Amino acid sequence: MDDGATNLTFYVDGSIIGSSPASVYWTGVPDCGSNGSITVTKPLGGVKNKSYSYRVIDQTGWEYWSGILNFEANTCTSYKLPW
Repeated sequence: MDDGATNLTFYVDGSIIGSSPASVYWTGVPDCGSNGSITVTKPLGGVKNKSYSYRVIDQTGWEYWSGILNFEANTCTSYKLPW
């Protein structure tokens, strides 16, 4: 990134789930659990799927991405945020 971001913090449902240097990126969708990827597991409360909000912000609080992630029971889904 050449806009001053040095670190990105990832939030799901308002909780920090991980962070990464802004210089680390994927050219494609990473496999679930890939080394260096951000991974989150969420309780679904007995339902088969549930949606949670997400945000990605830099060290200054600038929001780069936000939206909704859909979780499905007993599966792993990989996402790549568009740059």
